[in-house]
Amino acid sequence: MLRNLKAEMARQGLSNKDVAKAIGISDRALGNKINGASEPTRREMIDIKRILFNHLSIVYLFELDEGNRIGNLFTDKGKIGCRK
Repeated sequence: MLRNLKAEMARQGLSNKDVAKAIGISDRALGNKINGASEPTRREMIDIKRILFNHLSIVYLFELDEGNRIGNLFTDKGKIGCRK
């Protein structure tokens, strides 16, 4: 789960639908990504940060609950995954 992203969305009064529309995906797809059912692509993460949360770091926004940071999670397929 992406707790920091969810918290920042709440602080700014943004719904899943608002964020999804801003980056061009369905609100259901965004919900799945936030809750960990699927993984956001690099492009989606960059767009969320650039369009909606430019004042925050991408590492902070997409830190996983387990304390893993995005910099350690990129794979060469453009998605994040849990590498231990």
